[in-house]
Amino acid sequence: MLANLLFEPCRRWCHSSIPNKYRDIVQVVRIEREKTCSKMTYLPSKYTVPHDDAFPIRLQGRTLMFSDLRRKYGNNAIPFDVVQALNNYKFVWKPREYLWMRNLMALQTYVKLYGDLLVVRDFKVPSNDPAWPPDTWNINLGLVVLRLRHDGPEKCPPERKSQLDALGFVWDWYDDLWNSRIKALEIYKSVYGNLAVPFTFVVPENDTSWPPEMWNTRLGITVNTIRQHIENCPPERKFQLDQMGFVWDCMDENWNVRIKALTMYKQIYGDLLIAHASTIPDNDTNWPQELWGMKLGISVKTIRHSAENCPPERKAQLDAMGFVWNRLDDRWSERIQAFTIYKQLHGDVAVRYSYCIPENDENWPKSLWNMKLGVMARNIRKRVAQCPPERKAQLDALGFNWNK
Repeated sequence: MLANLLFEPCRRWCHSSIPNKYRDIVQVVRIEREKTCSKMTYLPSKYTVPHDDAFPIRLQGRTLMFSDLRRKYGNNAIPFDVVQALNNYKFVWKPREYLWMRNLMALQTYVKLYGDLLVVRDFKVPSNDPAWPPDTWNINLGLVVLRLRHDGPEKCPPERKSQLDALGFVWDWYDDLWNSRIKALEIYKSVYGNLAVPFTFVVPENDTSWPPEMWNTRLGITVNTIRQHIENCPPERKFQLDQMGFVWDCMDENWNVRIKALTMYKQIYGDLLIAHASTIPDNDTNWPQELWGMKLGISVKTIRHSAENCPPERKAQLDAMGFVWNRLDDRWSERIQAFTIYKQLHGDVAVRYSYCIPENDENWPKSLWNMKLGVMARNIRKRVAQCPPERKAQLDALGFNWNK
């Protein structure tokens, strides 16, 4: 591809045959050629020799107009030996064609590596990466894409436009942004199993599950923006999101997650007497992975505090599960549960004052570990006069010792 930018066959040449006024140019091109890993030696139209020990001191800081050299070449006004010498060093005579071919190679490589052309604005081709052609190293590919879009398909020569279209180039920035969002949502779903993206979610850095250009993306804010503009979402895009399982109502999704967690808790422990500090343990195979780390006790507290605003169908759903709306009732039920287990283990409910439910004892639910059951029994005895009849009947049925 790039070889077509050399117009003369390379031949052996003698430095002494180069006219004096071209010798500095040839020397600079030779040094640049020795320094580069690219297949071609590209120098800009206006080039300033760097202050680099590789160059003679007399040339450092000097400006060379390669635009004039190329113009003379086009007019066949450069000595043959000079042309041959520069061709030998793979000098680029037609920079516009070279830069286009270089950019096209970069776009082709991007598609090969990432499967699309959703190039973010600050994407730069890494240097010394064997996955990329050396001529493309350090190209600000994001800016290249930005300029192509800014100029638009109308100003792009037909041949080049065809090449870009064949690669799947996205001319509309809004389409590109949308495609980028869809790709991020697809990855999120593959990692977490759903599209219930929390508002605070940020794509983690250095996570190989995500492309580097997406690291630190505030996907939660993006999802929230999509939800807020549902009325303005084009039908085809809404359909695309629906097919993925996009969650439009975050409240509904949160509710479903809570119901799932409460259902699992009851299956495991047989009730919904959930301690305020209860958190679903990580790496516990009894629980679905998407629930690990959930602060279920806080969720229960939130539901109770919002009882008056709870829709009837949701309240009915909780009632059917045996949800305890009153924290005091919850605490009482928790105590009855503890006394019941104590009787099963010890044969009576004569709980001594110093008794504390042991930790890490499989006979007891984890939510009851470290409960000072002896102190609770004493308090109940001291307040027997204030004990509601139905509760006293419960304790009597268990054989509670009121006189201990």
